[in-house]
Amino acid sequence: MHQATQRSRVISVPVYREALPSLTVLSRRSAGGLGRSNYAYHHSGATPLMCSILTSSFQATAVLLAAGAKADIRNYRGKNAEELALEMSAPSHVLSALRSARDST
Repeated sequence: MHQATQRSRVISVPVYREALPSLTVLSRRSAGGLGRSNYAYHHSGATPLMCSILTSSFQATAVLLAAGAKADIRNYRGKNAEELALEMSAPSHVLSALRSARDST
């Protein structure tokens, strides 16, 4: 069992793959939990490029793209880096760079 704190309440959640969506819902309800819940939800099969987007580390995103990171790979949830960037409200220059990387493959 894993304990998650939500507004001074402690709740126990079994930790296994099927529990992650319910844990994500709990995290989305808490203040400031959106980024953490998106990472938890999308991390399976994520590339370093996707992880940089999910954690809003957009400087790392730029470095990875410059190094040739593939933007067309999909994670376990079927999302690619550009789709995750849209979901995370990434800056327009990041979206543009992802589109360019996608179109070059």
